[in-house]
Amino acid sequence: MTTTAVRLRQYNIGSTLVLEVDGDVDVVNIKDFRQSVLCASDTSNNLVMDLRKVDYIDRTGLEVIITIYSIRARQGKKLAILVESHSQPHEISKVVYLHTLTKVTTKASEVGL
Repeated sequence: MTTTAVRLRQYNIGSTLVLEVDGDVDVVNIKDFRQSVLCASDTSNNLVMDLRKVDYIDRTGLEVIITIYSIRARQGKKLAILVESHSQPHEISKVVYLHTLTKVTTKASEVGL
């Protein structure tokens, strides 16, 4: 099995930290993804996870997102998730009702981008 890297790019827009995720998020690379996201998520009150370049996310990736949401919610911090319309991450977020926890949208303007 080959290891597929997931790439994260982070940048700020005003007071919002954007984590742009590029590549599939699955059990193969979840350890690096979890570590990178946890470290980056501590730095801002407003966080947008941009998953528009993610074609596939598995259960382990969703668990990391839910963990990030839980930590941020306890700290009074916000999380929003940006996805491509009709993508696998968009569809799976609806199946697990992720939108009931945090903002999940296909429109960049809805998260200040």
